[in-house]
Amino acid sequence: MQLELEVDAGRISSYGISSNTFPGEADEYNFTSLARVWDIAEEISADHRFRVVEFPMNLMETGAVLRINQPNGQSLLEFAGTKNLGVLINRPLNAIVDGRLVRLSEKHYYGEGAVQARRFRDKTAALDEDWSAAANLSQIALRALRSTVGISSVLMGMRSKQYVEDVLAELRRPCRIAARADSWRKVEDL
Repeated sequence: MQLELEVDAGRISSYGISSNTFPGEADEYNFTSLARVWDIAEEISADHRFRVVEFPMNLMETGAVLRINQPNGQSLLEFAGTKNLGVLINRPLNAIVDGRLVRLSEKHYYGEGAVQARRFRDKTAALDEDWSAAANLSQIALRALRSTVGISSVLMGMRSKQYVEDVLAELRRPCRIAARADSWRKVEDL
């Protein structure tokens, strides 16, 4: 209610919510249901200004596009699209896998870790013709997200000079936006 009052007062134009558990399993104790959040906004006002959501998605955390956790058999990304919500993606290069942080950048690994990162890069690039234009793992990770329909913006951390250089190089390349559920399914099967 307070955020609607802030819009009415002209201090903000709209608002949103960020949750790391939006892409989760619907039966998990900490799951945040976007459908429920939408219903609450509708209960507050039929003309609510709830306009944006933020959640993690990357080459190893694919739940937002693949997991059916919203009404009518929809994924989180599909549901957000039906409500015309802006979608911000966080953690594009930092996956949480089995409670551990995995960086999606070859520059962070040495020895056997670097070999595994290059293998993952090569396998991932081969899954989608449009992704293969990227030069390294972090660029593939960014391209996969920015080429997926329904994603408004990818929030990139600038932890190192290499991140900045990789992002700028990727953003200079043209990118075709398309529905890529099949490509994301292949990534999950790796």
